[in-house]
Amino acid sequence: MDEQNRLHTILSRILKIDLQDIEEDMKPQDLKLWDSFNTMQIILEMEQEFDIQIDLEQIIEIKSIKDFEAILKQKNTNIS
Repeated sequence: MDEQNRLHTILSRILKIDLQDIEEDMKPQDLKLWDSFNTMQIILEMEQEFDIQIDLEQIIEIKSIKDFEAILKQKNTNIS
């Protein structure tokens, strides 16, 4: 499974949305379950799944799904 699919699997599980419904421009206001608690759950699972550390500055900048993907790119994973 590639990195984007792994990330989307995390998002799908935590935010309770179907994988095929995930779009990179989705924002917290688009999804009922996307709150600060679930953002931190996503961060924790990303850190474990990809063996990375996500900085507070990066967390503060998360405004859409695209931002989670950008973090993985910055951390030199193979997300496309």
